[in-house]
Amino acid sequence: MNENTRNAFASYGLEILKRSVLLVLYKGTDPYSGSLYPQGRVLTAGQIRERLNLIPPRRVSANTHALVHGILDYLRHDGHAHHYVQSGWAITEKGIKIIER
Repeated sequence: MNENTRNAFASYGLEILKRSVLLVLYKGTDPYSGSLYPQGRVLTAGQIRERLNLIPPRRVSANTHALVHGILDYLRHDGHAHHYVQSGWAITEKGIKIIER
């Protein structure tokens, strides 16, 4: 495998992970409720990992959900997810438009 192929795989993999996490957030949000972030609709990184059926690392540490946090940071930077401190993550209107188009 050459460097270009490796980099293409990494780029496609990242986009697949971002879309998967965004779909979990979308399913966890009812856009027709009048509020995008009603009580109980904000998901933690652990809940997202579980809904994606990602196997946790063998050794539990402070970074157990680091992969999901990294993906969520990409989504936040893109404006597709919002982090509520002490609560969790939710999809934004911009993220909903990405899923529904």
